[in-house]
Amino acid sequence: MYAQSQDDSALDSTAEEAQQAPPNLAQLLRARIRGAHGNAYTIEYRPARNQRKGPHGQGTVSPASAAGFGERVSQARLAELSLPPIPHLETVVEDPAGSAIQLLRLLYILNVNRSHLLDNLPTSCAGAEVLNDSAFVNHMLSTKLLREVSNFSAISKASFQAWCTALVQLCPCLVPFAQRMRYFRYTAFGAARAMQFYRTEMQGSNASASANNGAGGSEFRLTRTKVSVPRDGILEAAHQVLFKFGELRTVLEVQFTDEVGTGLGPTLEFYALASRELQRADLALWRGEAGEGAEYVHPTTGLYPRPTFKPNRRTLVLFETMGLLVAKAVQDERVVDLPLNPLWFRWLLPGPTPGTLADLRLLDESLHHSLEQMSILADRWAEAQRTHAGDAKGLAQAAQALNFQGAAIEDLGLTFVLPGYDVELKSGGASMDVTLENLAEYVKLVLDWSLRRGVQKQMQAFLRGFDRVVPREHLAIFNASEVAELIGGHNNLPWGIEDLRAALKTNYGYTMDSPQVAQLLEILASFGQEERRAFVQFLTGSPNLPVGGFASLQPPLTVVRKDPEGAADAVLPSVMTCQNYLKLPPYSGLEVMRDRLRFAMFEGQGSFDLS
Repeated sequence: MYAQSQDDSALDSTAEEAQQAPPNLAQLLRARIRGAHGNAYTIEYRPARNQRKGPHGQGTVSPASAAGFGERVSQARLAELSLPPIPHLETVVEDPAGSAIQLLRLLYILNVNRSHLLDNLPTSCAGAEVLNDSAFVNHMLSTKLLREVSNFSAISKASFQAWCTALVQLCPCLVPFAQRMRYFRYTAFGAARAMQFYRTEMQGSNASASANNGAGGSEFRLTRTKVSVPRDGILEAAHQVLFKFGELRTVLEVQFTDEVGTGLGPTLEFYALASRELQRADLALWRGEAGEGAEYVHPTTGLYPRPTFKPNRRTLVLFETMGLLVAKAVQDERVVDLPLNPLWFRWLLPGPTPGTLADLRLLDESLHHSLEQMSILADRWAEAQRTHAGDAKGLAQAAQALNFQGAAIEDLGLTFVLPGYDVELKSGGASMDVTLENLAEYVKLVLDWSLRRGVQKQMQAFLRGFDRVVPREHLAIFNASEVAELIGGHNNLPWGIEDLRAALKTNYGYTMDSPQVAQLLEILASFGQEERRAFVQFLTGSPNLPVGGFASLQPPLTVVRKDPEGAADAVLPSVMTCQNYLKLPPYSGLEVMRDRLRFAMFEGQGSFDLS
């Protein structure tokens, strides 16, 4: 089913081997080394005023209980507000900036999650200004961080100053997402990949050198594991490949059996096809109904595991395979086409897993609405019991006044079974009626089984596969939406003519002034979401763009002229996915180009052949 071959390569940080790199890069590396080690400087220190000293004369890190601020802002209190946890909240840096850092972190969390708080704000705050994330960024610190982590000597030794890690972990909001992404790439996967990322950044304008992780230059080349898989049975092939090679620190490169295409394009399509197969309705992995006769599930709120009492072995293996697939994509800078529910990413980050009514709203709006009303009834019943303690008649009258959408709770015919699923919420729950007396317990158990207990084994299997490739502690510097972008890339990007013009390059017969290029831009700008995804998949092999969108596409989207032997209007456009080349014939008009391009996008996929 698959065959393996690996390029022999090694990474050495010595200046002698750096001379084998292209001259401009070798000169740069030698200059970096001389700058770091060639001169000696005298540094004088003086004590800072009013600074508490640790046992070694430095600022120290201690539990928040010693500082006070962390005691007043606890993870439990954030959970009460339906807010996600703050990583390292219980840690306070004991220096003059410690309390300020804690306050900034809390303000950032409140600002990011403002939508959860709007309903509870007083009227006087209704028009309060919402801050952009950039308001929290400290550009001086960000610049210094980038300078430190992109230092050649530090990268080659995989050794970075402790303050760099402390900054991105304790207060990541001070550093923009793009800089934290750089820190992640430099620190998460070892020196070889860090050096490769360094080379790619240094040669950012050289698209061909950056392709396929910038394979040029033997001293920087990453070892590749090349496999051949059939298109039929792609999920089984993905399982075998990932369980055998997923944990290796090599770059996974895929070729489809009996097809000539190799490199980046087929590899991206492998990830896209495996992602789609995981969404098959017959696998019964996902919450929600697929619809009668539907081959794949398309939940409006995103994918979340189907709650079950005891998942079978096949289900757990598939979730572990999915964890390996997602993590390998992150490691190799690929994207996966899995529309995961926002709650999914909470499992990947530090802190409590989903479990509140506010969380359920992101998953099932209808169930959330019902449970919210039931929760209010349960609270009113508890209050009535306190008010009418010892007054049986008054309590009975209060019970009659409490109903759910005009009906008594006892008349709804509810039992302790998870709505929509054959899962008992407690032992014997199928024969246990829901009443006012046990309504609060019912609401709590439905929440628990929908969000946590009913999906825990599946999520643990996913995390087990993910951790085999990417330890989750490296993701702690991101929030949930940023992790979603890291895994799935960009879907909703600016797609106007000027946005596309800025991302597009021309070569081999076309210039930006060519009428065919202007027509192409007009056609692309008119595309809807489905057509955009189809075009990106046609061009790259994946329906999603990487983090950063078109600007991060390497090599960049390049339009070249395709001169057929016969009439141009009779020929379809083609692509070279490894170079992101769109080979476009000189069509006679805009509508002809639109028709041929759409046909190629939707009908011309499914194999990699010579064009």
